[in-house]
Amino acid sequence: MTTVGPPDSPRLPDLAGRKLIIAGGGTGGHIYPGLAVAHLWVSAGGEVAFAGVPGNLESRIVPEAGFPFLPVEVHGLTRGRGLSARLRLMRSLALLVSLAPLRQGLAAIRCFSPDAALGIGGYVSGPVLLAARLCGIPTMILQLDSHPGIANRWSGCFATRVGVALPEYARQFARSDRIHVVGNPIRAEVMSASRDDGLAAFALESDRRTILAFGGSLGSRAINQAFVDALRMLSHRPGWALGHQVLHVTGRANLITLSPVEVEEMGLLYRSMDYCDQMPLALAAADLAICRSGATTLAEITARGVPAILIPWSGAADNHQEGNARALERRGAATIILDSELSPNGLAAGIDEMLSQPYRLVEMAAASRSAGRPDAAQQVVDVLASISAERL
Repeated sequence: MTTVGPPDSPRLPDLAGRKLIIAGGGTGGHIYPGLAVAHLWVSAGGEVAFAGVPGNLESRIVPEAGFPFLPVEVHGLTRGRGLSARLRLMRSLALLVSLAPLRQGLAAIRCFSPDAALGIGGYVSGPVLLAARLCGIPTMILQLDSHPGIANRWSGCFATRVGVALPEYARQFARSDRIHVVGNPIRAEVMSASRDDGLAAFALESDRRTILAFGGSLGSRAINQAFVDALRMLSHRPGWALGHQVLHVTGRANLITLSPVEVEEMGLLYRSMDYCDQMPLALAAADLAICRSGATTLAEITARGVPAILIPWSGAADNHQEGNARALERRGAATIILDSELSPNGLAAGIDEMLSQPYRLVEMAAASRSAGRPDAAQQVVDVLASISAERL
């Protein structure tokens, strides 16, 4: 069973009086790494503001976290067929041609007067980082997935520095002298949570192995169904249910769980919830994770050293989730089941293969920890502090 000690206190530069603008959003996978950097920057004495799209997720999460939010109106280049998709594409192109996003980006830069700008992904990061460069402000982008999106591909051409989550992601960008392998910044709570705290939070037992299954904030119907059916198969084996316990986060739109009657008949310690706002504690309790392979998910499970069965979302842009998963598979930290190959039989076999071989589980946990970068936020802050010092 995996244990992780408390993280060392970061050694931060003195950032008193220095300002950082962080641009990006659209998804939690973009926003939360930015917030991790922001909190560390402020703890070192600096100031932070975020630029994002009004009405997007960041417009709610950033103010709730206590940071100023500067609106920049920009829309993604929507792909698809049909009249509605074409109208959205025309609107997006018209907005770009009008240079409105760039003008709003310049307004945000002039309003906040930052010493450095960080792009965390999402279309809004492009015009804000370009505005920063036009104003002579050093910039950095974070590439946390295996394949950069449009904004990072474009911003990477002029960014002062490029931060990548893993070394193999660097090949997507030219000029290796600009590239830093920094990892994916994670919230501090992921590392500060203890296993005992995690077990207590969900009323779990210390002498059972914990399986954590989740499919992202919305969940995954396919994963939930395969996982529930796999548990039914495994629980028929004598003694299996008594040695294991389950945390199952279904997502609010995909409520597929074991029934209380089934759980009682199995003798399985099974906790299900539609949403988990204590994921750091859930990860602290986990001995095996079954999940998608978004960049932030992988950053958190590797920081904790949790072995995983990864089921990459086949609908991810440029199939980047499979690319993310393959990087961990090559390190021996995870196994992969593709969406197209997901079945209850296959998932049950994968769970059994990992949990029935304690030495393999220990080796995979070590490989996972070796791939993790719990100090990623500090690494990003160090790079930003360096380039912002050039303006002093």
